[in-house]
Amino acid sequence: MSLLDIANIELTESQGFVNDLSQPLAKLVEKDVRIILASFNATWARRVFCQVSRINLYGERYQWIIAGPRQERWWREEDPSVNCTQAQILAALEGAFVVDVLPLTSSKQVTISGLVRPIFIFGSLI
Repeated sequence: MSLLDIANIELTESQGFVNDLSQPLAKLVEKDVRIILASFNATWARRVFCQVSRINLYGERYQWIIAGPRQERWWREEDPSVNCTQAQILAALEGAFVVDVLPLTSSKQVTISGLVRPIFIFGSLI
């Protein structure tokens, strides 16, 4: 039994994409997905949230949780492949959680807690 089963959480849809975002995002709309956990770099984040703004896959009905990107103010970068304004991308991002797993140490030394592996934290980037 997985942790999702134990917590009574149903995975409604799992999508990946290579180039075309319209089909995977349309599938999320079709399945009425409301909580979206995603992971991509800054380039793809700009592309995804530009498309998200166009199809209205954001707002109070949706919760985006994004692992990465690791670049500050990534939505401000000029990108000729993105045909949206910064304002459109920021509107689609409103209320989103952007998290990153940050290693506090890479040492194999035993810590005061008795842990030997690196310690990780989640940090909000927006």
